Amino acid sequence: MIVLIAHLPSNNYDGYAPHRHIMLLDWTKEEYFRLVTSKGLVYPLPYQQDVIRDPTDLPWVQQNTKFSGGYRYKQPVDKEHRGMYAFGDYHDGLDVAPFDDNAGPGKFVTFVKGTALNRNGYHASAAIFELVDGTQVDCPAKGR
Repeated sequence: MIVLIAHLPSNNYDGYAPHRHIMLLDWTKEEYFRLVTSKGLVYPLPYQQDVIRDPTDLPWVQQNTKFSGGYRYKQPVDKEHRGMYAFGDYHDGLDVAPFDDNAGPGKFVTFVKGTALNRNGYHASAAIFELVDGTQVDCPAKGR
């Protein structure tokens, strides 16, 4: 599994109000690179939503982050945000208060940046972490 922590402070939070967008993905880092970043993307597409898990199932998220007041996992989004997420009108991650890029739930893999511009005129950005053996996730994985 990997954890995607988006809206990097070094990229001016991708033009959004300061917060981080956390996603828990039931992919290996190789699958993520092959299926997402190789296409110039940062986030999974709607047809890939079956790999998206609730990031609050990860104890690191529960213990080290603070909800920002934005959206929670699978929460309906406002009209202006509809269609922006893998779940369509529902949020695909968890919005948390800003924290240091060097803090993370597993082994740091890389920083990624998308090729397309978002609605704020920024390229999407994220830090990717790989959950290594011994990292507890309180959700059912698909046999990984």
